[in-house]
Amino acid sequence: MSAIKRGVILGRFMPPHNGHRYLIDFGRHVADELTVFLCSLPRDPIPGELRLRWMKELFPSVRLVHVTEENPNANKAQPGAVRIWAAAITRSMLHGVDYVFASEHYGFDLSLELGAAFVPVDPSRSLFPVSASAVRAAPMTYWDYLPEPVRPYFVRRVCIAGNDVGQRVALGRALAEHFKTIFAGDYAAFWQEHVDREPTAADLPLLLRAQAASEGALARQAQRLLFVTTDPTQLALRWSVEHGEAADRLTAERQHGYDLYLALKAATPTGTGEQAGTDLLSRYVAMLPAQVRVASIPAPKPGDGHITATLEAACSAVEQLLKTSAQSP
Repeated sequence: MSAIKRGVILGRFMPPHNGHRYLIDFGRHVADELTVFLCSLPRDPIPGELRLRWMKELFPSVRLVHVTEENPNANKAQPGAVRIWAAAITRSMLHGVDYVFASEHYGFDLSLELGAAFVPVDPSRSLFPVSASAVRAAPMTYWDYLPEPVRPYFVRRVCIAGNDVGQRVALGRALAEHFKTIFAGDYAAFWQEHVDREPTAADLPLLLRAQAASEGALARQAQRLLFVTTDPTQLALRWSVEHGEAADRLTAERQHGYDLYLALKAATPTGTGEQAGTDLLSRYVAMLPAQVRVASIPAPKPGDGHITATLEAACSAVEQLLKTSAQSP
């Protein structure tokens, strides 16, 4: 072997967690060059390309090799599997392997096949009592072990829908405080306040994308839950009422959906005629797929600055979401 010590790590990283971070950082400090092999199959519950993006962001200085070979005999429990993995590693390691880093015993057998030294790293998982399978089964329980790039995939998103944006924002702020997380507000109102003019049709594509971007950015910092007080669809519907644009065209920037919708229902039905045209909530709910979870929440009465009853009903619905998902924070 050369004077440069080369190490390898093999795994699925589905998803990468802080135990993986320790393993890879440990390997980087021992080996002069570290190569991480990420193995994925099309049927994996978390797409391999997504995991690869996570790994690139988490470990920009580490050489990553994405292994996508479809080999039914490569399961770790199958006889001869270690030889298959060793062959895949050898094809990418032209100068040989000095160290195999692993937290599982298969690393020892793999090191023998590669003619390398086995370096066990926290095999008892006493430092990081977590596994990828445990994270997939109960991400809320293992939330603190999830790196920031991975969290948006598992965060529970709750969208607040209603005719009054002020009520939605007030409820979102209160829920975020109650569940010790953050909320995504109404970007169009923020934009108008700071640009100091009414938006035009030319501004709408930016506002739709910015609303979605705000949610995406905040999902990385949310603690288990993210409350959304205006999604692109509600923004588009509001625009269609105020400016006469077709809502179907404007909803192209719509998000993929939420785990729970809180519908702020007024105590009395919206009137007829011109008032009915402003009933955005009914139009919004009618656009939702039939299988989504929608909870009707009593909206505060007009002029009522207190949202205690609304907040209690909303908290109950959110807690039920977490309970039925068996993923209570």
